[in-house]
Amino acid sequence: MPIRQLIYRSQKAESFPESELHALLHGCKEANTAHEITGILFYIDGHFIQCIEGSVADVEQLLSNIIHDARNINVVVLSDMMLAERAFPTWWMGFRRMSTAELMQQKGFIEISSKKIKYDSENDPIKLVYASPSFTDDNYGPIIFVL
Repeated sequence: MPIRQLIYRSQKAESFPESELHALLHGCKEANTAHEITGILFYIDGHFIQCIEGSVADVEQLLSNIIHDARNINVVVLSDMMLAERAFPTWWMGFRRMSTAELMQQKGFIEISSKKIKYDSENDPIKLVYASPSFTDDNYGPIIFVL
């Protein structure tokens, strides 16, 4: 069965306290397990980046839930593709929390000058994170995340 993989970014709504992040993760892990959704969620200084994988219908429903969830604002789909197999076959809810400073220290991080990119708003930072196939060499692959 083909797998749909979707990557999106969003911002945490101001009304959603970070202290409730753990409860959110627990609920998502249970729902993802029930619907056979796998993937990983990054939380970086008030921004979410998530890769979700599953059946076409389940990923579509989850995306709709995310878009209509008041805890998220400015949801933007970055990638939407079909895969032969899952990239995260056993991760019902992989999670990584980091600061922008930690992100900038990751191998392959490249900061792009804001003068070269148009933003939706003047306060919308864009960072590009490149990933190599091995994450250990300098042969970087395609852009995988945009904040």
